[in-house]
Amino acid sequence: MKNEIFVEDNKEYLVIRVDDPVTDNLLTELIRKVAGKASETGINHFLFDLRRAANQAHTITCWEVIHHLMKELGFGSLSKHALLVTPERADEYSLLDTFLFNAGYQSKMFISESEAIEWMKKK
Repeated sequence: MKNEIFVEDNKEYLVIRVDDPVTDNLLTELIRKVAGKASETGINHFLFDLRRAANQAHTITCWEVIHHLMKELGFGSLSKHALLVTPERADEYSLLDTFLFNAGYQSKMFISESEAIEWMKKK
């Protein structure tokens, strides 16, 4: 499978497309790579396309990555995180969305890609 991180055409946000199951290791690896790309580009809006990725990460790992690692890597409260999921995967990612929000990040889960993109572009 292929996971990728790229800058959206208008350079307004990063797209993180995940095809592999999100394990503890993959979650940590992806967040580190996203932080590097964000630092390189100066972009702090992120569209996580998780529609093909089952969430297999442990709850405590998700909490630690969001509440500790992301802060250490420089994610700020102005960063925006859209989680694009399928209806079948919404329950798998709802806690991740809650952790992001509770950690002070702008976060929202979407089923519709167009709605996610519209939200990402709002200032």
